[in-house]
Amino acid sequence: MKSAYDIVKDIDADDLLFVAMANSVPDAKLWTGDKKLHGGLLKKGVSNVMTTANLLTYLNKRSAE
Repeated sequence: MKSAYDIVKDIDADDLLFVAMANSVPDAKLWTGDKKLHGGLLKKGVSNVMTTANLLTYLNKRSAE
């Protein structure tokens, strides 16, 4: 896995700690409203990131089970 710095350095280095923390916890998701960060991470193949809309969809599915 790439380091958090390598992942965010050309997106927004201010988000380094958030990405590092999400990557250090197994199965963790990074919940963000930052469209630039979300889009940049997805373009780099990072899949453990979600928007508020993604989170609400996930929670609604879980509550329906």
